Amino acid sequence: MPERRPSSDLLSPAAVRITEEEYRAQKRGQENLDKLNAEIRAAQMIPCCTTFQTQKQFLRDAITETANSSSSLEEFRQLLKDKYGIAVKEQRGVFSYLHPDRNKYIRGRSLGTDYEKEHIQEMIRKGIRKRELAVAEEEAAKVRAREEEDARKHAFAVEADDDRTLIKAGEETVTFRGVRYSTIYDPARDYYKDPVAILFVHSKLQLVTDLQTCIKAQQNAAYAEKVSLSNLQKAARTVCYIQEQGIGSREELRAKKKKSAEMVTLAESNLKRTDDRIREINEQIHYAGQYLSTRSVNKEYQKSFVKPLYRHKHEKDLDRYDEAVQYFRKKGLKIPALKDLKQQKEDLLARKSVQENELRSSIRYRNEMRTASFNVNWIFSEDRVRRQNLQRQKQISRSRSIEG
Repeated sequence: MPERRPSSDLLSPAAVRITEEEYRAQKRGQENLDKLNAEIRAAQMIPCCTTFQTQKQFLRDAITETANSSSSLEEFRQLLKDKYGIAVKEQRGVFSYLHPDRNKYIRGRSLGTDYEKEHIQEMIRKGIRKRELAVAEEEAAKVRAREEEDARKHAFAVEADDDRTLIKAGEETVTFRGVRYSTIYDPARDYYKDPVAILFVHSKLQLVTDLQTCIKAQQNAAYAEKVSLSNLQKAARTVCYIQEQGIGSREELRAKKKKSAEMVTLAESNLKRTDDRIREINEQIHYAGQYLSTRSVNKEYQKSFVKPLYRHKHEKDLDRYDEAVQYFRKKGLKIPALKDLKQQKEDLLARKSVQENELRSSIRYRNEMRTASFNVNWIFSEDRVRRQNLQRQKQISRSRSIEG
């Protein structure tokens, strides 16, 4: 870690403020610790600590770590107390910290601007966003893992079957695995229940027609490698889905897949904005309630003849009143009515519920588009491999006939 020199610029307070006194104390402490560790090593023992830390630096490190892992100021205070024994006091929006080995509080400003209330709140917000992003990335990784697993399950299985025939022009039925299938679409039929039947239905949709051509070509007994029934059913369900969506080309399928991803991004963005607004309203409700509960005390204070004495007796309530007023003043807001704030919160919670449903629906649609796109690519790639294999077999047969 690079050495941090003490800050003496009072007009521009340092993010981490190290006074000349603390700087020298740290240097002396490190020298003394190095001497002690040398004696410990001479006795063939291992020192338990090699870096000297001033009380202020102990506070800085503990505050930074706790703020990054907290979800609110209340949790921040509690974690500092439970984990490090550090007490936090707030007076008129100013944080002060009590080291467990001291009897006197140290103001956040004495540690640096990074340890004042506003910066602590910003660190907490950044920590929340970072954890949310980590959760989202973990979910995305799980989705990718599931997709990869599905891809492995789509591995082509070889299965002998000589009862496959291409549909001939004018045929109204075709035999496949001993079953007669109609080439005419029946709207009353549940093609998802028997998806293979959709493969033999004539379609005007270009993509579906191409898919059917690929799959039916694979049914030809002339191919050495043949399609397994399970993979054929998966491909058939893709045909059913594409038929329902009215997709007429691979370009249209790619466009819909891209659009579905954009829908998810938009839904997530809308939900995040609503969550942020709910947090703001909750914060305003907190300070509005704090203002209302201490307003009468402030009125009495303004009327009192001996203000210092009255403030001494009611210092906590007056500080809470000042904090609430200062909060709304910084926001540039008039102090709103609690009733209005609670109504806004109810409206936002209702909106959030709708947006969560929209997000779930968008994610489901995006996953369907991904699956359809994957299956279509698989169908065409498998057909291409079979055509290449057939071409090689023809070349080998031709070469042998020439040699013979």
